[in-house]
Amino acid sequence: MEFKAQTKTIIFIGTGGVGKTTTAASVAFGKAMEGFKVLVITIDPSQRLAQAMNFIPNGKVQKIPTPKAKGSLYASTIDHKQVFTDFLEKASKKTGAEQDAKAIYKNKLFKQLSTKLSQSQDFTTLFYLYNHVESEKFDYVILDTPPAQHTLGFLKAPEKIAVLFSEEISSWFRISSEEETSMFKKVLNQGSLKVLNVLQLLTGSEFLTELKSFFNRIQTWQKPLRDLIYDCQRLLVSPTTEFVLVTNFDQHKFELTKDLSQKIHSDGYNLTHLIINM
Repeated sequence: MEFKAQTKTIIFIGTGGVGKTTTAASVAFGKAMEGFKVLVITIDPSQRLAQAMNFIPNGKVQKIPTPKAKGSLYASTIDHKQVFTDFLEKASKKTGAEQDAKAIYKNKLFKQLSTKLSQSQDFTTLFYLYNHVESEKFDYVILDTPPAQHTLGFLKAPEKIAVLFSEEISSWFRISSEEETSMFKKVLNQGSLKVLNVLQLLTGSEFLTELKSFFNRIQTWQKPLRDLIYDCQRLLVSPTTEFVLVTNFDQHKFELTKDLSQKIHSDGYNLTHLIINM
């Protein structure tokens, strides 16, 4: 499979059950055979695939034995809690707020953000990808994304996470009473409200206390946080990123693939390949 000379990031998308993960791994192996240093990040590898690639899905980058390859192949899954921690640490170091970051790790809101909320897991996946692309250690970084019904959520993850770190929201929670917060939630857009409602369910009666503590801690380093979020968003639409859409001959999945392709194109993402898996 040929990609543009400037391409560094390859993102595989498609419906579930079409062999997307295996295809991503196969392309990664092919590029290693051609002489490139390649990292493939897979969200949820099957046990058989992990065994075939001879790696343990533990969130660490591992070198895959490829004795006949001219290049080298690496594989990794994602430890979402660790990656979210890395995200906060990277931002806090820019303003010397490492102590505030350490305090946040004990916050119930942070624990739920980093482990339970689907929007944050979409974002940590993207941030993990961004970190490895930015490191320039690999010629290609290949990402296997969740099934198609979650793909658009994955692509919109930066703007959803950005809501939580906007000054307009965080300043309100730093100063508001419970009654004022309730009124504020009534004027949030539906996407933001859903995020906050889920967090309230997860953290229980201490939600407001934990929320205020969280935003008090991050108020001095919100700009670095937002900058990192926007950097992740820019990676998705960068000329150095290509999307590969995988499907098979199932009529229903063909229709889903067509819809996804149209949405991806209309949103400005660089969809360059279609693979019909036999």
